[in-house]
Amino acid sequence: MASVTFCHPFWYKHQKVLFIAVEGIYIGQFLYYGKKATLVVGNVLPLRSIPEGAVVCNVEHHVGDRGVFARASRDYAIVISHNPNNGTSSTVRRDAPPGLKVGLIAAKRTGRLRGQAAATVAKAD
Repeated sequence: MASVTFCHPFWYKHQKVLFIAVEGIYIGQFLYYGKKATLVVGNVLPLRSIPEGAVVCNVEHHVGDRGVFARASRDYAIVISHNPNNGTSSTVRRDAPPGLKVGLIAAKRTGRLRGQAAATVAKAD
């Protein structure tokens, strides 16, 4: 375990945090946290700012869960690719099998115009 001291972003005080010590960090090393940090051993970055093919450890599944993937000693993960939709899930059609209907389900549309849409089309004709 590594005890890291961060400067508080708002008040004049320090925050002490326990991290899992990765191989390559040393006593007295400056560690940086956030999306503007450089890609150096020990720094904490969001996955979207890490290039593909980089070796990472202690990856969070949800924001703030303190890391759940590749957390053990000598364990690591490799960033394979990024979501081209920038983190947004795409819609799934309604007649998809039950295992695929996990994210957003597409809106139900039959092609028949009703209500205000039908009235505006009738006025245009």
